[in-house]
Amino acid sequence: MASSLRIHFYLLFCRGASDAPGDARARLRDAQNASERRRRTDLRANFDLLRSAVPDLAAGASKLTVLKEAALFCGRLRAERGRLDGSCRREEVRRAALEKKLRRLKARRRTPPPSARGSGKTLCSP
Repeated sequence: MASSLRIHFYLLFCRGASDAPGDARARLRDAQNASERRRRTDLRANFDLLRSAVPDLAAGASKLTVLKEAALFCGRLRAERGRLDGSCRREEVRRAALEKKLRRLKARRRTPPPSARGSGKTLCSP
């Protein structure tokens, strides 16, 4: 939009004295048409990109179908993310509990049992 305003400003105020008003209007119309063509091309390219990102979508699907299916796919991805986040939290709790248990086992292994403490025996000695 700003680009077309600059063009419009240029055509209205910066054109040469020899330019006829009809020439300025034609150049402005051509610039606006070119801008609209770029917008449509960009929109088409982005719909194609979206179409390729949504699984199981026909190549010739309408724009409305692409948008609906993309919204459904995003919803499924959000649900899957929530499920995975919950699973990750459970695994973190489980890992912390296992680490705590491992520390206790290592500490117990370093401390000889009460019967061996006074005799000088260790866990590994016969």
